[in-house]
Amino acid sequence: MVQYNTREGTEITYRTHVLGGIAVAAIVTNIAARGQLESLPPLTTPAVFGSFVSAMIGSALPDIDQPTSTVGKTLPVVSRLMCGAFGHRGFCHSALFLALFYWLVAAVLPSMKFYAFMLCLGAASHLFFDMFNRPGVPLLWPFKIRFRLAKIKTESKFGTKRDNMQEKVFRAVVTGLDFLLILGMSAALLGV
Repeated sequence: MVQYNTREGTEITYRTHVLGGIAVAAIVTNIAARGQLESLPPLTTPAVFGSFVSAMIGSALPDIDQPTSTVGKTLPVVSRLMCGAFGHRGFCHSALFLALFYWLVAAVLPSMKFYAFMLCLGAASHLFFDMFNRPGVPLLWPFKIRFRLAKIKTESKFGTKRDNMQEKVFRAVVTGLDFLLILGMSAALLGV
């Protein structure tokens, strides 16, 4: 499941990114359940489910520019085109990509605007998590400025257990956060 096939292990893995999508969906659902944003759709079971699915898919979306990633293997032609045009961690890891993607989906499928928004929030969690490792993220692409918050060494299929420990600890922390967020969301949905 490792998305970047180097000995350095410079990519947060797919599993960790999906946990970021879950966190985003739990936060938005919690806000909606508490009635803090009137623009959110009614919280039906399909809307909550759709929020989670959209955010989780979005959490993998920026790696469409990496043919060896999970999403790259799912859409190989698009992935090779994006990688050839922009390289990995270029345009697809920028705020411009998120804005254009949202605009495109909202223009083509206006009834899906909320889910496009959730896809983009999931993708934003991907960019945020990628800021925790050495290469950083070019949020302001086409400008070459990279944003980085830490230098967490991420998993590599070539790494030893000790080499891969930093991302495993990061993933465990995010899993704990997801658990707490889902508990809060459940309480909000139940009106507790």
